[in-house]
Amino acid sequence: MKKKSIAIFRSDFLNVSETFVLDHIENLKSNSPVVLLSNEIFVPNDVVYYRISKNKIESFILREFGFSRRINKIVGEHNIDIIHAHFLTDAAVLARYANKNKNIKYIVTAHGYDATMNNGALSETRHGSFFLKNEDLLKNTVDMIICVSDSIKEALLKKGYPAHKLITNHLGICFSALDKLLSNIGGGNGDNDKSGIIGVGRLVEKKGFDLMIRSYALLPYSLRKMHHLKIIGDGPERAALEDLAKNLDVEVKFLGAMNRARVLLEISKSRVFCWSSRVANNGDSEGMGIALMEAAYMGLPLLMYSNQPMANIAKKYSCAKISPAYDYADMAKNIEIILSDNSCFFEMSDRSKLMAASEFDISKSNEKLEHIYDYVRAL
Repeated sequence: MKKKSIAIFRSDFLNVSETFVLDHIENLKSNSPVVLLSNEIFVPNDVVYYRISKNKIESFILREFGFSRRINKIVGEHNIDIIHAHFLTDAAVLARYANKNKNIKYIVTAHGYDATMNNGALSETRHGSFFLKNEDLLKNTVDMIICVSDSIKEALLKKGYPAHKLITNHLGICFSALDKLLSNIGGGNGDNDKSGIIGVGRLVEKKGFDLMIRSYALLPYSLRKMHHLKIIGDGPERAALEDLAKNLDVEVKFLGAMNRARVLLEISKSRVFCWSSRVANNGDSEGMGIALMEAAYMGLPLLMYSNQPMANIAKKYSCAKISPAYDYADMAKNIEIILSDNSCFFEMSDRSKLMAASEFDISKSNEKLEHIYDYVRAL
């Protein structure tokens, strides 16, 4: 059967932290994707891609009036009948184009900040203010909004998005690709050799790394000597977090931003994965954590707070120690239990692997995604 063609739009393609976009592209079965982008950051050799505009004038006409001969040509050459944008803020860029071209179905995935951040914070950024100006048009134009978690769906319902256009479909990870990458980098060492607590993410308020550091500081010195806290990522909060670690007199390894292979290698060498995210003051909050999914696949027990979007899933599989929201002292106790009790560690490790296999297989999430494509085509 001949594959149908879709276009996947991400303005900046591809940021190092957005591996889920590439996973989406590489794991479609019945649809052939091309990428539309504004700014080329990193594009793998096997990805077919096009810029949506060649200059500022073309970009302005597209955004403000919805006209683009360039996109029309791409759509015609590839026989594209669906454009799928990642992030609501990006979806606003093509909202007027989609509104003028009803023969092309328009889908967007809402991931996190784009659905939860308050309007005041959004208005302070160029992309956010443009999104707010075109949000009502986007609500009316888009055919389906895919929410990566139920909490994202609930946030959009509260903002007045039509319920019949919202559907939840979790992100997933490709197990075979992870196995290959881990094999190439020498990851996946034996459970008895694992040490340390690891957290992964951009160093911003919503990631809650300050809570993680405070939990770590409450551990007995003997455990901290055996198990370092490693934080992968960079961002505006780094200096403040380094100062916090210094003031609490604890050694934290700030490893900076890393490519996917190095992130996976560090996770594979760690004993426990800590996810301490919070709702930021501007409303920004998590959607679904890819690094957490990867850590679960590698058998790391998980630590998280009860109000996080994946807490209910983790609770079902008993693979996480779940603390009351932002109770870093309780999280410290849970860290100590996992690090000190080998039987607890091995049991939770097995349950993490089971959760990953049951819930985060990208072949299952992309199968549902392609059913959504077929449903939208029939509207």
